[in-house]
Amino acid sequence: MVSYDRLLPRPTFGERLPRVRNGYSASVLHLQMKDDVLRRHCEDEEYAWRPCTEAEALIKLPRPTASPEELRQRRCKLQMERADPPIWKLISIETVTARHKNRAAGMMYGLEFPWNEEMLIEFGPRWLTEAFRRAGTIDDDNSVTQVIVEQRVKITGGNNGGKFLFEVKYARRQPHLHSKLFAKVPFACTPATMSDRLSSSVYKQPMDFAELNSYRLLEASFPMAIPKFYYGDISNETSNFILITERIMFADVGGRRQDLKPFEIEGPYDKCKDWQLRSPAKEYYMLLMEVSGQMAGYHKAGQLGDDKVLRLQFPFQDGRSGTGGWGGQQAGDQEQVRAKFEAGYKFVAETAKQLYPGYVTSHEFRKKFIGTLMTLTEYTPAIERWKSADPDYSALGHQNLNTDNAYFWKDESGKLHVGVFDFGGFGSNCLPHKLWWALNMADFENVKTNLHDYIDAFIAAYKNAGGPSLEHKVVHKMIILTALQNLVIMINAIPNNFKMCPLKEWATIKDRHDPRIANDIDNKSTLRSCVHVLGMGCCVIEELNGPEVLAEFVEEKAREAIKAQKKADEDQGRMKA
Repeated sequence: MVSYDRLLPRPTFGERLPRVRNGYSASVLHLQMKDDVLRRHCEDEEYAWRPCTEAEALIKLPRPTASPEELRQRRCKLQMERADPPIWKLISIETVTARHKNRAAGMMYGLEFPWNEEMLIEFGPRWLTEAFRRAGTIDDDNSVTQVIVEQRVKITGGNNGGKFLFEVKYARRQPHLHSKLFAKVPFACTPATMSDRLSSSVYKQPMDFAELNSYRLLEASFPMAIPKFYYGDISNETSNFILITERIMFADVGGRRQDLKPFEIEGPYDKCKDWQLRSPAKEYYMLLMEVSGQMAGYHKAGQLGDDKVLRLQFPFQDGRSGTGGWGGQQAGDQEQVRAKFEAGYKFVAETAKQLYPGYVTSHEFRKKFIGTLMTLTEYTPAIERWKSADPDYSALGHQNLNTDNAYFWKDESGKLHVGVFDFGGFGSNCLPHKLWWALNMADFENVKTNLHDYIDAFIAAYKNAGGPSLEHKVVHKMIILTALQNLVIMINAIPNNFKMCPLKEWATIKDRHDPRIANDIDNKSTLRSCVHVLGMGCCVIEELNGPEVLAEFVEEKAREAIKAQKKADEDQGRMKA
């Protein structure tokens, strides 16, 4: 007799089961109970097939046990090797405004899905059960039996989506399953959040698609901790999406605690509020630089997966995808551009001058501010081409790894550790660009004092994780130019500041701690972020030699243009000869 000692999954009604040659079903032949484990035996390895009966489908055979890490590896591998990977197609504003209320099946798991708290309650345990099973995060013989949306604690902050907490109960509790969960969904298309919704769903697309893919495909490959993935999907027809992960159990929800035990999670921390950090800020940002380098190095070393698959599932920017030429181009009419920068200067030097360094009101700074940004606008196409031209300086990574997009804890020895979440826009582009967007919400004095240490930490981590060697000077130059570009983005956002805080209010705002600008407005940190980064840009111009770095870039491009023209003339002369 041949003994089949491997444990088998429970069959489902109608599934085809093996049959031995004597005509009996192998699933019911010689079922024996031994050490509380059902094992099945049959007389021969050769058998035909027949449908499973309903009675047989009720037999519950235990599954092989697997560690949480093995389960993650298995789930991510299956998704990475799919024969039909979901491909995002660009959508328009009209698509979002016309279809954002429509229900549609998701691209990744084929289910209709909820995209707010009320819909999750409506869809209920039955939907969550099917969703978690399809995503491979619970077993087929387990289920969700109850859903409870958190009413006491509400999440605000962030600029790219709504968030809420909920709790579930399972039919069979398992150590690797979390009952307290977190959901991220799109902003509603209401007057207060419409601009943010269109920014995420249209102007920054495929930002949400990329975030879902970072969990779905890379959870088992990342070099750092991330929240456990339970389910996520998005519709290319409506732009609606949902992401469900474990809830990070922050210690300070509801009020700051005095002392934390080892491995308790600090925070949560907010954008532009580094005074909340429990330890010196440099400790946190050094960790963020190191983990950024590790992610990028893993990509270069092939540890995040097949590059062909990654290029289908994430946005990639390289030298071939840039637009424009080497300088000499103006984004719009020169006078209109100047007028926009004059309005930006008026905001920092008059409307909100109390929030910025005293030098912003001087005539010398005004001249430097306007002149630098006009030159920057002219050479932006050249800068973008340069930033993406060398593949060594581009890799997959988090787009804005600020302290509010990470979670921190200390071990028994007091060493700080970091986990990462909020992967919106995860993709491959200029690494120093990402570094500035990880630093732009920090206090300027921190950046000014430690910038070169942060660069060194990133470069070392990148190389140690499998990436190439980078030049410190080049990384620094790219960071400074990106900071100037970030300033232009925030100048464009100033009109929205007055929607969130009326113009008449600004004269009575004394400092950045004023709740009218420091708090989350309409459940977003948009206003606080804009005000803060405008100040960072001014400081980069005045205190980090922004105009000089830009001038050096322009001079280098001019020399390259002269050299290229000289070579073209020589080639033409040889052809005539």
